[in-house]
Amino acid sequence: MMTRKLKSIALAGFFLAGLQIQAQDKITYEDHVLPILRNACLKCHNPDKMRADLDLSTYNALMKGGGGGEVVAGGDADGSFLYQVITHAEEPTMPPNGKLSDKEIEVFKKWIVGGLLETTGSKAVMSDKPKVDLTIDPDSLGKRPEGPAPMPVEVLSLDPFVRTERTSVSTAIAVSPWAPLVAIGGQRQVILYNTDNLKVAGIIPFPKGYPHSLNFSATGKLLVIGGGRGANLGFSTVWDVTKGEQLLTVGEDLDAVLATDISADQRYIAHGGPDRLVRIFSTDTGEMLHKIKKHTDWVTAMRFGPKGKYVASGDRAGGIHVWEAEPGGRVASLMGHRGRITGLEWVNTNIVASVSEDGTGKLWNIDEVTQLKSWTAHSGGASGLRRAQTGDLVTVGRNRRATLWDAGGNAKRSFTFPGDIPATGVPTHDAKRVIGTDWTG
Repeated sequence: MMTRKLKSIALAGFFLAGLQIQAQDKITYEDHVLPILRNACLKCHNPDKMRADLDLSTYNALMKGGGGGEVVAGGDADGSFLYQVITHAEEPTMPPNGKLSDKEIEVFKKWIVGGLLETTGSKAVMSDKPKVDLTIDPDSLGKRPEGPAPMPVEVLSLDPFVRTERTSVSTAIAVSPWAPLVAIGGQRQVILYNTDNLKVAGIIPFPKGYPHSLNFSATGKLLVIGGGRGANLGFSTVWDVTKGEQLLTVGEDLDAVLATDISADQRYIAHGGPDRLVRIFSTDTGEMLHKIKKHTDWVTAMRFGPKGKYVASGDRAGGIHVWEAEPGGRVASLMGHRGRITGLEWVNTNIVASVSEDGTGKLWNIDEVTQLKSWTAHSGGASGLRRAQTGDLVTVGRNRRATLWDAGGNAKRSFTFPGDIPATGVPTHDAKRVIGTDWTG
């Protein structure tokens, strides 16, 4: 009998000890996170001095986030921007003059994973960040999608999201590969036009800044928009133009995105900008898979290959690099341009075409890492390059010319661009016309 009682007491004591341990493991903002913030972060992130528009001095202020949106996602430490900067996995690193101790970082991780508790009596707040599956059948790549051409039929507003007193130049333009649809970036919005009748087909709002880069998916159903506000916010967002729905937003960069693209298999988004980094994201989760440091100047061009396996990026110094989308390794560095890369296109699975402000067009073999051809595309500088569905290439330049080239870089025809110097231009889906923007807006 004595033995059974001792066993019962021992089990009860073990059970109570377990409860105490669980209670101690409950990490809260008030008891554990705030003391660390007071010691290391509040000098720059308080109500009177909100660097990056971020106040960390109260629970509600922290949960509100900063200029780039929310900084913590309950249950997902690796996907929380605050955790990324305190672990120095992202820039700007916090604190700026050092790093928190491993023990302090572990407190933040447990707090986020545990559901962002304010006090011991709070309920856990878990991220409801949606996960979308945008991937498509690899066997369908390069083929015309079945059914009608992907167009926005009465799913988007036709009224401008914002009206401005003055026009501004649009450097972002893209054309659907299968439909009579062109997207042109404007001030805090993207305007879709039907290229058959030149009427507005829909307005996509872009309220958090200016769209600097546009690309349609290989199916023509999705449009990826990259942009933001200079020295403040950068991101890429994906819209389904047939449904008029925003599907996904990736990135919380501290400067505007200047170049973005979505892979042909729709598994990845890659973007870059003034911070000289190439970031590759998963469309399945929205999480950043790779942050690549190689460019020596602003990233100004981005284009995925036909199969989605590789992505090429170009910069303001004339450098071009080719990367594996997964695992993010470098495939080739293509050096030869002497000015900003203004356009990249894949001629086929191993040949990349490029144009630059140095006025030249070039063809590169990425397998052999060699320059196949170089020619003068536009005196004064080339300002854009796009590939037509026929395989031909279209360039525009500061000589006020738009030129059609075959895949080997041989000129087929050229015409004078009306108005001012063209900023960019694209061939329509049927390759019968070129639509462009100039510096008058």
